[in-house]
Amino acid sequence: MKPHQNASNSMPLWRNHNYLLLQSGQIVSFIGNQQQFIALPLFVLALTGSVVQAGLAIGFNAVATIVVSPIAGVLVDRWNRKTTMCSVMLGACLLP
Repeated sequence: MKPHQNASNSMPLWRNHNYLLLQSGQIVSFIGNQQQFIALPLFVLALTGSVVQAGLAIGFNAVATIVVSPIAGVLVDRWNRKTTMCSVMLGACLLP
């Protein structure tokens, strides 16, 4: 008899459909974040012509991410996941 093998040992990760979906989603998200990081100061610079305001936009974006992310993470972990996801998707539909 062969020793018991669990599913993670019998198939390499690059053949696991769920793993590939996770990794591809993370790659797309990372690329989008990097584009936003480049586009935001250029957009502010094009609108205002001020390098200082473009720098402030980057700084405020970083501060907002650092401050809001941990708080939002704690709150979302305590809320109903289905209700939260539906609310977020509804909010995304309402934004232009």
